[in-house]
Amino acid sequence: MGRNSAPKKLRKSFEVRHLAGSSRRSASGRATKIFFTVFLLFLGWGIITLFQSPASTYDFVFQAIGKPFEQMALSFKAEIKKDQLNRTNILLLGAGGQSHDGGFLTDTNLVLSFNHNDNSVAMISIPRDLYSEIPGQGSARMNMIYSMGRVYYPDPKDQFLMIDSVVEHILAIPIHYNAWVDFAAVVEVVDILGGLTVDIERSFTDQQYPDNNYGYMTVSFAQGLQTLSGEQVLQYVRSRHANEAIEQGDFARALRQQRVLEALRRRALNLGVLANANTIKKIFNTIGENIETDFSLGEIIGLAAVAKDVQRDQINSLVLNDGPGGLLYTPTQQIREQHYGGSYLLLPDGGNFNAIHELVRNFLAAPEKLEELARLEFLNGTRVLGLADRVSRPFKTKGYRIMNLDNTLGQKVYKKSYIIDRAGGKYPETLLELKKIIPEAEVTKVSLEPNYAGVDITVVLGADVGSGMAPANYGPLGTYQDEIYSSVKSELTDV
Repeated sequence: MGRNSAPKKLRKSFEVRHLAGSSRRSASGRATKIFFTVFLLFLGWGIITLFQSPASTYDFVFQAIGKPFEQMALSFKAEIKKDQLNRTNILLLGAGGQSHDGGFLTDTNLVLSFNHNDNSVAMISIPRDLYSEIPGQGSARMNMIYSMGRVYYPDPKDQFLMIDSVVEHILAIPIHYNAWVDFAAVVEVVDILGGLTVDIERSFTDQQYPDNNYGYMTVSFAQGLQTLSGEQVLQYVRSRHANEAIEQGDFARALRQQRVLEALRRRALNLGVLANANTIKKIFNTIGENIETDFSLGEIIGLAAVAKDVQRDQINSLVLNDGPGGLLYTPTQQIREQHYGGSYLLLPDGGNFNAIHELVRNFLAAPEKLEELARLEFLNGTRVLGLADRVSRPFKTKGYRIMNLDNTLGQKVYKKSYIIDRAGGKYPETLLELKKIIPEAEVTKVSLEPNYAGVDITVVLGADVGSGMAPANYGPLGTYQDEIYSSVKSELTDV
């Protein structure tokens, strides 16, 4: 397929969608890129302080960026796009850039969803290895799709529409705006700012960090508040192979990326930074060419005006992952070799994204509640393979943190199911929800099984769980009951 030829089905879907904003090749497009670079790197809220600041701050900034930009900014404020829930969804993409091999493969794929009803923000991270259909054009891993769009389509707007169609397929929410940023911009901006102070949650070492010379180097980070250079920030957000299991993979990396975005926001809120004309000028000169976006200048200003009141406790995050509480999984090596060319990838449970759609709906409806939900553990006390995973699925889609899925100690068989309340009654709604699914289970504070670190409630599944799987008892859990009931109940009767 030629570089300028587009798949017909995908091209047709592009023609029915409208993107605001002028060509990025125009003078106004360049101004948009410069302004939005700062908006992106500071996650918006830093630059928003300009709209709340004294006139002296305006003077410093516009002396740095030029009077023509000031006139354009103040005269061109546009309405921003929203969905039916009054949300604006922005897809942020980060990659190594043209100076790296595979420079347009996106390590960061993050949706920023702004709720206009209460000025809250929800962040959803999609792992780079998630494999998905591209509507009208085959399938690929998430990190390849933007790069493919750059090959298929010369127009940057169409490049974004290709990856938008995939993200909308995965999350079942519309994407209104996009921004792609070269990681080199992050490095240079952090250095211009004199470093970035990041609260590192736990110490870790990665001995397989790429050294950009086809080899590896060792990087380490110590727990606590650390002031990092630009290169260290990049290493922190891109590390995937830590010696410590909890810091390995895309899930841990996505959490670190969100933590750095928050640190950038805090740094930008320091008016001493934003009011320094020399610093602003250096930032613009350094990173003005390292971004692609489909925001118009007026839309950026419009979003800044409505997002200025966002507070730290109104920012919530969700990371799609393949851990015990995740809705993704890694297929076996045999399956990968037979169907996916042997490449490492992640797939959605059940073969589709329906469960993820439900999780995202629940998260966006009340993102703050996810932080308040109990941390659960499901233990299989039967001989039925995979029972703990299957029973835990409805709780995954509701956003509960599933800390552990395992067999009982020594694979002990239980005739009766138990709900072990390790939190002393702190989560009564969760206990009620568990009783709806397993009505026969006895709630107890007796620790029948060893305590897994961080767990609030342990569910021990016994042979009697079969009667609780009858379709009449499932109610709101939908068709999920049929899968469990048909495949498990007959086996349970013989345990």
